[in-house]
Order: sequence, then C-alpha cells, then structure tokens
Amino acid sequence: MNRGFGVQGPFRVRQMEIIREERTYEGIHAVPALVMGLMEVSGIRKMIDHSSMGLGIGCYDLSPGMAVKAMVGTMVERGKTPLYRVEDYYSTAPTDLLFGRDVDNGSLSDTILASRLDTIFRLDMREVQLKAYGLLKEMYGFDTDRLFMDATNYTMFGIRYLTRQTEFDMGLEEKGIIPKESPIPAYGGNAKDGHNDRVQLSLSHVVDRNGIPVVSSSYDGNTSDITMNKDMIEFLARELDMKRCILMADSKLCVKDVLNSLISSGTAFVTKVPVNFDGKVKDDVIYSVLHSTMDPSDTRPGRSVYETDHMIDGHRVRLIAYLLPKAKRDSLEFIRTNGLKRFNKAMKTLSFRTFFCESDAMDAFRHTMDSQDICCFRANAEVYIDDATAKRKGDGKRFRLRITDTGIDDGRLESAIAEHAVQVLITNLPFSSEHSEEPRFKASADDVIDLYLEQYKAEAGFKMMKSGMNIGNVYIHTPSRITAVAFIVSLATMLCTVANMVLRETKTKGEPKKTVKSLVDIHQNALVWYDRRKDRMSITGGPGDTEAIFDLADRLKIPPEYLLTH
Repeated sequence: MNRGFGVQGPFRVRQMEIIREERTYEGIHAVPALVMGLMEVSGIRKMIDHSSMGLGIGCYDLSPGMAVKAMVGTMVERGKTPLYRVEDYYSTAPTDLLFGRDVDNGSLSDTILASRLDTIFRLDMREVQLKAYGLLKEMYGFDTDRLFMDATNYTMFGIRYLTRQTEFDMGLEEKGIIPKESPIPAYGGNAKDGHNDRVQLSLSHVVDRNGIPVVSSSYDGNTSDITMNKDMIEFLARELDMKRCILMADSKLCVKDVLNSLISSGTAFVTKVPVNFDGKVKDDVIYSVLHSTMDPSDTRPGRSVYETDHMIDGHRVRLIAYLLPKAKRDSLEFIRTNGLKRFNKAMKTLSFRTFFCESDAMDAFRHTMDSQDICCFRANAEVYIDDATAKRKGDGKRFRLRITDTGIDDGRLESAIAEHAVQVLITNLPFSSEHSEEPRFKASADDVIDLYLEQYKAEAGFKMMKSGMNIGNVYIHTPSRITAVAFIVSLATMLCTVANMVLRETKTKGEPKKTVKSLVDIHQNALVWYDRRKDRMSITGGPGDTEAIFDLADRLKIPPEYLLTH
C-alpha cells in the first residue's frame, strides 16, 4: 500500500484496480419510463400519430407521437427542458426500443424536435387532448360530470414574437403549406408571476372532479378571461354532452350573455357573483345577509348559509350566500395586509396624476375611494399646484393631489370584515332542501357551496404545470412552437395527475402518500436497464427499487415490457 499523511499522522491508501476504458449501459430512469409506458398502454401515442397522418406530412424516423413521448419523459423528471437537452437526456437510452426501430440518439436533436412541434401545432390540439383524456377515462373508469374551468398566463423573456411568427409563416407558404394562426405573446398586465414587464401568453384550462386536465387552450397574451371562457364553453358544447355536466368557474364566468347561453343550452353552472354583476345584485344580497339571520348549515359545522332567487332575462337562478367558519379571521388578516397594500398603491398612483382643475382632482379622489372593494380605508387629500407648471399663466397650470393619513378606519372595520367574509354564488341547479348525491338534478345550498369550493382542483393543475413542468421557462422564440410545447406540458400534467389518482386509490393502509413527483425523488437511482446482447430488461437501483417499480407498473396497469418498448 502507498503511504499518505493525514491529520493524525501517516495512513495507508488502499490499492485497487482502476479501469479507464469506457463502459456504458443502456437504460432510462424508471419513473419517466412509467409515464411514457402509460402513454403507450393507453393508446395516446398512437392516437397522436394517427391524427398527424391526416396532415399529409409523410413518414418520419421519429414520429410526432414519439416526439411528444420523448418530451413528456423529460418533463416528468426535469420539468420542461430546452430542446437541445432532450438528446442528452436519452444518451444512454435504447432509443430504437422506446421511439422506433430507426430512431437513434441523433433523431432527438433540437432541429428534429422543433420540426415535430410544427406538426403538433397544425393539429387541433384541444381535440387531441380531449381524445387523450377519453382514452385514460376508458382505461381507468373515472367520470367527467363535474368540470372546473380557470384561466392563467405565463410570461417569457423574448421579443419580436409577432415578427418571428410572420417570418416563419411566410416560409411555410413558400413550401405550399397554409399556415395556422398562432397565439402571440403580448403585454397583458396582471401577470400571475408578477412580471408585468414581460410579454405573456394566456391559457384556459378545464379539469374534472379528480383534478385531471380535460382540455387546455392557449390565447394571445392580452386576451381577457371572459373571451377565453366564451371560446372554451363553445368548444365543450361541441365536443361533450354538457347537459350531464356541471361547470364550475370563478367570477369571470358570471357575465349575463354567457350565463344566458349556458341556461339556454341546459348546462348547469356554479360561479361566484362579482361586485358589478347585474346592478350590483351582490351588494343587495350582502345587505340582506347583514340585516337578517343566516341559517346554520345542516351538514357543515360552523358554516352559515343564506339563499334567495333572482331573474336574469326571464330565467330564474339561485343566489346563495355563505360564511365559512374562519372567514372573518381571514378577512381581517387580508384587510390589514394585502387590502391595505392595494389601497396604498391606488393612492400612490393617484398622487402621480396631474389635473386641469381642482374639482377634477377631488372628483378623481372621491371616485378612487368609492371604487374600493373594501370600504374601511381612510385617506385625506389636498389639492396643490404642480411645481413644474406653477409659473404658467391662465389654463397652463396643472394640479396634483397630496394624499395623507392613509390607513384603516376602525369605525367601519367590523362591517367591512363581514362584507368581505360573505361570498355569494349563482347557480341554475334545481333546488333541494336536503343533501343530494346527484346535484345535477337537485342540490341543496350546501351541495352548491361544496361544488364551488372544489374549484381549487383547477388551481392545482396550474400549479403542477407551472412549478412541476416549468411551463414558464420558455426557450423557444416561435409562438406556434411555444403553443405546441404548452399542449405537451398540459398532456404531461394529465398523465401525471391520472397516475397520482390511481396511486391514491390503490394505496394500502399505512402506506405513505405517493405522487409522480415524490417517486422521482424516492427512486432517483432506479433504472430500467436493457441487456441488448441477451434481449432482456431489468430494474436496477437501491434496495427495494426493483420490487417498488414493478409494483407501480402493476397498479398503473402497465405491462413491464412497455417500460422500454412500444
């Protein structure tokens, strides 16, 4: 043995044989292999390829469906990955088994994947996703009678997106291909990640009662939630039997023409009433609540309920006000923090404005005060001449507001808490005085409230898409390709959510909760290993990994061979 020297004195270095020649293996991480296997077993990959055949695109070594499968695999473990990194991710994988006989690692280059994104974009991506949902529904037997709709946006760093898309479309026309209109990133304000300085794309998202994405659609960055809702509702009405469904959404759905359309088509809905709806009917309901007694819930301890009805263009609907057990405490916290912060921001913005006369300035101040959703804030305003215009003669002078003493008016705080804590819903579900297992046919006030409170499932889907799949990290500069990637992210979210549901339903007593995300960490060393010489597959990894991965495959109804083959 060689001798070395340590802190405690001489020590001996153990001698072992060092092999410097390259030794490689063929395999892929086990958890992504499970999700890609689910794509194969359910028939989603074949469905995408079959849909692409109608475009007349010819034959590829790497088919569009296989390209989607490859990108989904990277998303499961790494989130959305730059196209040039996908090839590296599969550098040790048996790509001919996973993606097709003639596919090698070079077939997964960023150039080839970008070309497949162009093909995916030309598909009716909403219809493809809905078909994928149908295949998974058939495989696992879940239902779609309750749908939750929501909208969001995601920002990106690039510029000149419209110019890039125009140049790209001109290139397609030169090849004799009619380009498909693409959503264009734009400045829309109210970016969900707070980066209003960046352009954004908007996204509408529908999930079922299990939180599984049913369909998603991208829109221009400055598209309003109301416009997206109308378009998505029209699509759902064409593709699904909405008479057997209940649609839940936030207050952006509560627009008279949209509600009239839903009522006329026989679609049941539950949504929150905004402040400005139909002559401020919400204010009337809250006034009645505050000056009468709410009924205690029959099924939910601590919840209080008040119900009345209302007419919308000849249609009778139900208005249901409710107060949750901790709502007043939460409202007080909101008023003291976010509410006061928003009020101070509105006052600061007002102080930067200039006005032609003193009366205009005071009118703007009064309007800002009256337009606040929460009515317990105070402020004093003093009009003064803008220094920059003080020496001007006649009408050249401008005026500003000096706003002081902003804060909370304690005398109005209690009533403001009560108004903020009470929520008002609107629905056309048939009335019932008792709990019903079939709310589509009759629903108590508590049934309606419970349906609406499940709206968080749509938010959970967005959270997985943004945090788990990194939809906001965009490395592509052609909007049509960004839209295609957003579709693949939504599809990956669908597959992972279905897997999470199955793992939850097959969970044994005492077994810890498992999700695809947690499994990636738990089994990070587990590999689906392929011995090409003997044509055999095995699972390698830490203690227990082999048994665990095969057990997961059984629970997800994935034959083990589909972890590597197609």
